[in-house]
Amino acid sequence: MWLFEPLTTEQIIIGARAQLHLSADGLALSRGGVTGGDIAASVADYAEVAEVSVGAGRSCALELGFGPSRPAWTLKGVARPQAQWAAHTIEGYRDLAAWSLSSEARAPLAPDELAKRLHACTDDLVLFGNLLVAQAVCHVASDIDLEASGDAYDIRLRIDGTVQPVVSIAVDLGARLVRMFKNQAGLQAHRQDITQEGRIRLGRDDGPVDLRVTVMPGISGEKLNVRIFNPATQLFSIASLGMSKEQAETLAGLLSEPTGAIVICGPGGSGKTTTLYATLQHLAEKPARRAIATIEDPVEFDLPGVSQAQVGRDLDFPKALSVLLRQDPGVIMVGEIRDPQTAQIAMRAGMSGQLLLTTIHAGGPEMVIPRLLDLGLEPYMVSSALNAIVSQRLVRTLCTACAQPVTLNPQDLATIGLQSADVVGAQVKAAVGCPQCRGTGYGGRTGIFDITQIGDEIGQLVMARDVATIRERLAGDGLRQAAAEKLLAGVTDIAEIIRVLGGEK
Repeated sequence: MWLFEPLTTEQIIIGARAQLHLSADGLALSRGGVTGGDIAASVADYAEVAEVSVGAGRSCALELGFGPSRPAWTLKGVARPQAQWAAHTIEGYRDLAAWSLSSEARAPLAPDELAKRLHACTDDLVLFGNLLVAQAVCHVASDIDLEASGDAYDIRLRIDGTVQPVVSIAVDLGARLVRMFKNQAGLQAHRQDITQEGRIRLGRDDGPVDLRVTVMPGISGEKLNVRIFNPATQLFSIASLGMSKEQAETLAGLLSEPTGAIVICGPGGSGKTTTLYATLQHLAEKPARRAIATIEDPVEFDLPGVSQAQVGRDLDFPKALSVLLRQDPGVIMVGEIRDPQTAQIAMRAGMSGQLLLTTIHAGGPEMVIPRLLDLGLEPYMVSSALNAIVSQRLVRTLCTACAQPVTLNPQDLATIGLQSADVVGAQVKAAVGCPQCRGTGYGGRTGIFDITQIGDEIGQLVMARDVATIRERLAGDGLRQAAAEKLLAGVTDIAEIIRVLGGEK
């Protein structure tokens, strides 16, 4: 798997989309006006060269340096108009790069070893970038973060929902690495004053991996985030979400309804999109399945049998939803209800013959209905359309190699509504940490859920706009009860539950 291609015999690879040409003043960058002796330093950073050509009737030689630990090679030009430079075979470079394709590079490295390897590659950002992305995929990281801090760029991985430092590099190297990612994602590498977003698709033996690249300007330098979407590590099924048997059966029953809305709520990063995709996969696998269409921002995974659309500059949620309703699909998934217009159109769909699946940023079921009313929905629309609210969080699961049995004190148990008698005979364990889990004590995540069906009683309270009573009736300990079940089964520990749900009952 290459993110940044190594130098080949036919081309000099990539970075800023600059073109070298031979002018009256000698070699110069067509953008930036670098000439004469200054060109050597720019050209030596081959990761910032896209294409080399010569002017009519001219020829010259170009020397590229590959870092202090390796010699330089000379590339010969051809004297014909706009002819591209052809690189001589550079066996030394291939030897250096070979290890990044070896089984060693494809296996997860321990944090110290990964930092050591990356530091050894700082004079070759192509190898650095390839190693960083390959190891992020190996460690099943969801994100790579590059952030400027003073005179350094900090590189971090987000694994199992927690940020783990990887390495810090000089700010100029970090800026070049950011430019490399921007070019691969088709962004404007020379613009550092605007936010940008793009995508990269990596080819792998076990299937493609998509990277969503977002860049934001900062005082010390640009902040870059790479979100990793690896279908090989995603199982979109209700059974894989972490629901109890009863919850899974309840959700399957709700999905069999012909109309109405199912709203999934939770903070950012709580797994709402994964749950949406699992419900869509469940519906798509039905023998007599309905036509399914989605409107997303962005489309994160391709789902067979599902028509997926992505909003963009010329297509927002309300416009896309209005057009989609005229096509009369049986099931509509709206990635998120963000504004009054989207809320109005979506809920009308749930009232008029479609099954609506969507998400909303809310901490729990007691906050969803007030939020919908705040968006301007009439009470009758909420009461008629809303079938159920699914509230969820993600908790890290214990590393099976190092988790140890533990005795919990009554105070800790009380935070999740348990007493000492409840844990007698249970497999209560705690995180320890070992090389297999990178010292964290955890490996992977699972969901905890609370499913609230909206019945006539809540519907009447909605019609009366009795928000205070709605909050009181829908507030509960559903998530803590689900977390307690995971604790008693030895799936997670009390420290993780308190981290996710807080220490107050």
